[in-house]
Amino acid sequence: MSLLLRLLLGHMIGDYVLQPYQLVLVKRRGWPGVLLHVAIVVVVTALLLWPVLFHWWYWLWLLFVAVSHLAFDASRSLHWSKSQEHGLLYLAMDQALHVAVLSAVAGLTFAAQIRHPELPVLTANAQGDALALCATVLVFLIWTVPVLELETVNTLEAGERRTQIAARDRWLGALERTVGLALMLSGFLYLAPLAFLPRIALQREEWAGSPRRLPFFAKPAISFCSVVLCAVISSLAPSPLA
Repeated sequence: MSLLLRLLLGHMIGDYVLQPYQLVLVKRRGWPGVLLHVAIVVVVTALLLWPVLFHWWYWLWLLFVAVSHLAFDASRSLHWSKSQEHGLLYLAMDQALHVAVLSAVAGLTFAAQIRHPELPVLTANAQGDALALCATVLVFLIWTVPVLELETVNTLEAGERRTQIAARDRWLGALERTVGLALMLSGFLYLAPLAFLPRIALQREEWAGSPRRLPFFAKPAISFCSVVLCAVISSLAPSPLA
């Protein structure tokens, strides 16, 4: 579990926290941007795997992660003109492929450790795993969900596409999700929906003149469902303070 969590956390930080919109634009212009992004993902992942990187096995799989990430992102970014009309589908496929690769790496490493006890193992640490899971959940809620909201709205709207997330919407969404998650994990389930009201009120002004109402409901629905999902996952994990 420690290896998979660290791989996922490295992916989430490199793919979302350290990939601002400016870097996304650079990626669409050609290989230099894609290579820079992949380098960032690999460096972050390497730092998280540092305790075991003295062994060639982990360098081999780190190279595999880099090559696969390069292939997936190049196929999406360098063919942006063809993929922009199906952004939500491409986002889901891209992330599913990344997670599948990381899961395969963790699974093959676990199998190899059974047959080769000399292979170094990340020390089993419930508190460390809980912290990694907590960090992954926060990255998902603050940085990933806004992208999911954006691509969903673009899919539901047949008109002009939105290519950038408004700063106010991003941080209000992050605030509502973190507060909502905190309320759910604290046992105040019935108060959690109140955390989503401020952004809904502000969005009413934004969508007031639009004949399409479905995107207005889609964003708070995605935001709320993401919090419920993270609350369920977090409740099943040990507390990082335990």
